[in-house]
Amino acid sequence: MLAVEARPPSGVAAIEREGGVFRGVHGLTDVVFEVVLRTDVPRGPTAQRYRLGVAVRADERSTIQRTIVDVVIPGLDGVGCARDDL
Repeated sequence: MLAVEARPPSGVAAIEREGGVFRGVHGLTDVVFEVVLRTDVPRGPTAQRYRLGVAVRADERSTIQRTIVDVVIPGLDGVGCARDDL
């Protein structure tokens, strides 16, 4: 996970991009992360769905929010990534 940017940039004291950490975040500052998932799961005849749990933490301990993200590997039938397929 990469820490990409803060909006406004002055809303954070520091960004550790490779570590995925924003330091000294001020209120009302949007922070943007990039998450890259790699898999060697072969595409099957139909879409495959996996659930990924994401926890947002402050100070490396306190959990601010948890959410579930559905990861979809499209099937050979072409179904899986269109907005209507979700």
